[in-house]
Amino acid sequence: MPSPQNLSPYSSAPHYNWRPVWSAPGPLDGDWEDSVGSILSIANDRFRISRSADYYNEGYLLLESDKILSMRTREGNHKRYYEYASQGDKLVLRDALGNLLLFRRLNN
Repeated sequence: MPSPQNLSPYSSAPHYNWRPVWSAPGPLDGDWEDSVGSILSIANDRFRISRSADYYNEGYLLLESDKILSMRTREGNHKRYYEYASQGDKLVLRDALGNLLLFRRLNN
């Protein structure tokens, strides 16, 4: 049996005790509100769209390029792509059909 002094702390600790590595905050991270009060929350490459306290969708968000992002719900394998632009406290998403989703950043 190896001596505990010769093991690095990472090799001797169980995997489930390791802290997750969080990515640096992205330019879209934060809470955004649309005109009907739905909240889009973005953090750590994930999103949640809340329409009420008990009705929401959540999943994974990936910045594909400088102007394109994709969203995939946790249950689905289908990605939805959006062209995006942000300036100050405004965010605009446009889907493939040309539909616009307009948001304003909420101050936390």
